[in-house]
Amino acid sequence: MFGVEYGAFGVFWSALYFGVGALAGAQQEFARMTRSLDPNPTALPASVGAERIPRAIGAASVASVLVSAVSTVALAFTALRGEPFEHAVAIGVGFAFFGLYAVLLGMQYGARRWRTVAIATVADPLLRIALITVVVEAGGALTGAIWAAVAPFPVLAAVLLAVSLRDRSLILDKAAIPAARAAAVVVAGGVASSFIINGVPMLFALVAPGEDPAVVSRYVFAFILIRAPLVVGALALQSFLIVHLRDHSRPNRMIGMLVLAIVAVTGLGALLLAVVGEPIVRAVGGAIGVPTTLVLVGIAVASGATSALIVVGCWALARERRRFYAAGWWAAALSLIILAAVLPGDVETRITVASAIAPVVGVVAVLAGLRARA
Repeated sequence: MFGVEYGAFGVFWSALYFGVGALAGAQQEFARMTRSLDPNPTALPASVGAERIPRAIGAASVASVLVSAVSTVALAFTALRGEPFEHAVAIGVGFAFFGLYAVLLGMQYGARRWRTVAIATVADPLLRIALITVVVEAGGALTGAIWAAVAPFPVLAAVLLAVSLRDRSLILDKAAIPAARAAAVVVAGGVASSFIINGVPMLFALVAPGEDPAVVSRYVFAFILIRAPLVVGALALQSFLIVHLRDHSRPNRMIGMLVLAIVAVTGLGALLLAVVGEPIVRAVGGAIGVPTTLVLVGIAVASGATSALIVVGCWALARERRRFYAAGWWAAALSLIILAAVLPGDVETRITVASAIAPVVGVVAVLAGLRARA
């Protein structure tokens, strides 16, 4: 379509957003550690060291970007083996500038600059769609479309940097190097998080490398379609939740209410899929095919479990228990791989059951750590 090789573009896109999902951890941590300076200095928490942004933003951002980029750039070369070298270069550039963008956007979240957050969040996909459309309509090649997909990151990072430098009320509760170290721990957890959320095709390759491509395609399609409403919503609210939980007078009660809401929505979704799931997926997917009703219901349950882990992870970050956050996601990721490999049944059933159980393992790991340090 439009002269662009979408198979190769899909490989690039998957690799890019696997890394972006991991690097989003920097956004979550900088959201937690950034505040807007209170006019009354005595009102600031004791932990806030009043690191004024004009003095610290460059060092903190660059340090975080370097740590994040070094920890994830290898993903590009692993995922793009056999693809042109310039695609890997584009991935590396995308990682570096998204790291900076994530840090700066996280700062805006932490300071509760909701208008700036909204504009940047909306501008990112709109600018990407516009640039890719221009390249494709102009008859551009695959490489042009790839660079168009990456271009919004440096543009928006530059805009957010300018906005942040002008805002003299922003403060960090850590100096540059400790901030970068803290962000790196959360990015490490983000690698596991990104695998669970974006890595279903990779999971098939690990546990069933010879599986029929038609089976993989229909499962991945149904998986994305069913989990998008709940999981994508929870992902989009991560930074907001962290800031709100950080400042909330009764965060434990709020977490309990959020998890109960997730359970209720998951139950309703599973019931709906049990009744009309196959016709809905078939109507949307057409000839791609549909997994069984039990698999569809299982995907809904897995989506709810993943959303619960996202919310509990936000609670851990709000309480500065970032190591428990990372441990929870890695426990979930390793459980997912092991269970999908050893459980009985066909591959769709194994991956579905593993996807439902693994996030629960992660939730238990996070809560156990939080309780031990309470």
